[in-house]
Order: sequence, then C-alpha cells, then structure tokens
Amino acid sequence: MKILKKYKLEDFLFIDIETVHGDNSFSEESPMYDAWRYDKVKGDNENITNEELIELYYKEAPLYSEYGKIVCITIGMAISGEIRIKSFYGDDEKVLLTEFNELLDTFVTSRTWLCGHAVTQFDAPWIMRRCLVNDLEPNMLFDVAHLKPWEVQYMDTQTLWKSTSWRPTSLIALATSLGIPSPKDDISGKDVGRVYYEGGLDRIVTYCEKDVKTVISIVKKLRFEKEEVEPEKVGVLTYLFEGGKYTEEVRAELLQVLKPLNKTETKKAFEILNTLPTKAKNKETDITKKDIQELSDFITNNK
Repeated sequence: MKILKKYKLEDFLFIDIETVHGDNSFSEESPMYDAWRYDKVKGDNENITNEELIELYYKEAPLYSEYGKIVCITIGMAISGEIRIKSFYGDDEKVLLTEFNELLDTFVTSRTWLCGHAVTQFDAPWIMRRCLVNDLEPNMLFDVAHLKPWEVQYMDTQTLWKSTSWRPTSLIALATSLGIPSPKDDISGKDVGRVYYEGGLDRIVTYCEKDVKTVISIVKKLRFEKEEVEPEKVGVLTYLFEGGKYTEEVRAELLQVLKPLNKTETKKAFEILNTLPTKAKNKETDITKKDIQELSDFITNNK
C-alpha cells in the first residue's frame, strides 16, 4: 500500500490496549449503576430484568470507556531496524497511564503516526478518555478532538484493509488471510475481563503484546517487506558437510562435540569427518585431511 510506504517504519508507534469492566461487584449500589441503566434499558432491552442488566454490564462494560478501565497498554517501535516492545500494566490505571504518557513525551513528535487495528475507534479514544477520568493530560497523539479528520495521524490497519468496503475485518481474520499466525492462541477479547479478575494479568500482557507484534507483521506485509526469519541452527558436522567454512570458531565447536564421545562414537565421527574434504553433493569445504588429523591427535591426547 502506497500510504504505508510513504513513511518510515520508525515513524509508526504501534499500539494495543486491553480493557475490563471497572467494577467487579457491580450492583444497584454502584456509582455507575444509574448511568448504565439509563444507557441500556431502551429498545430491545426495555423489559430487561435487573439481574440481566448487571450481567450485561460484565459482558459489555469493557467496550465503553465510561464503565471500564485499561489494564494493559503495549507499544511497539522500530529503532535502528530493531522492533522494541514495551508494556504498561497493573491494577492502578492512573499509574500505568502516567508511566505511558511520560515515555511518550520523550519521543513522540509531529512525525509520529499511531498505528493499530481499530485504533481510531477504540484504542485511541479509550486512552484519551481514561486519561481525563484520571485527571491526566493526554499526549498530543490522543488529544485530537479539535483536529480535522485529515489532521489526525492514525494509521489504522482495519481502515486500510477496509478501503472502500462497508465491512470491517477482525485482526485474526486479516492476519490469517495474510499468512500471519493468529495472536488469539490463548485468550480472546471476550475472555480478558474474566482472566483479569481471576489474577491472570500476565496472560493478558502476553496477549496484548502478541496483538502488537501481529499488527507490525501486517504492516510489513502490506509494505511488501519480507519478515526476517532466524536461520535454523544446524549441527557443526552438517554445517561443514553443506560447504561451511572451517574457522577457529568451528574448530572449537567441533572439539566440544568430540570430547564427550566414547571410543566407538569418536571413530564414527572421524569417519564422517574424513569424507568432508572430498566433494559431496557438489559442495566443498576448506577443511583438509591435515586439519582432521590435528583434531584426532588433540582428542587422543586429551581423553
């Protein structure tokens, strides 16, 4: 996508938040009960019972910034080509928001673009509102109510993928369709409140970080960047057999492999080593018969 390639990856601040219902003992005595009843007892819910209304709170309050709270914010940044991930989490929402804002104040500039999935409709307004609820001044990335739509620097993967379509797409659907592993392999959004109040905040942090990493992978994919795959480490004998260079480091690794072997195993190992100086599968290595004899003498004298 041209819009994504217009900016450097370092210009993006990738973000995701996890929210839960704010009151785990919600009842008619709760401060927000009357507001919740006013908002929900209408239309199809006009005849809802009190028990159903309370149950609805536990189910839907995490969707509304007035009734829920943030328990985790994860950000991702590209610094010198390396992706850094950091999470702010805990039971005290004001503390995590304060720490989050303090960090953002050190590096967010007019060039920074906030990037996430549904970040425009969910994450960004949630952070702005919860900052205000906690008497905190939001960072300029979130204090955007006075800006025109085209002045808001949000790069929303849901909006980008939606294009001119009418239908939004979930993060899991978008990731899977692009061949990116699903981040929902443990819990999903509907589980966050329950897991949090069961003491599973660490699971929520992991889940939030996976979402950010998934968004980063999606952006790289849409920028037509190849994900760097860490090469599979092979054994030293396989490395030499496949044409690897015989260096001091390789010699040291070979000795580490050979020293613990018994007499029979050592004999078999050197039988393999002695095949290396010859061509194998049209590949050559620069290890010589002399090198192998030196290894054999060293092992024999140090057993």
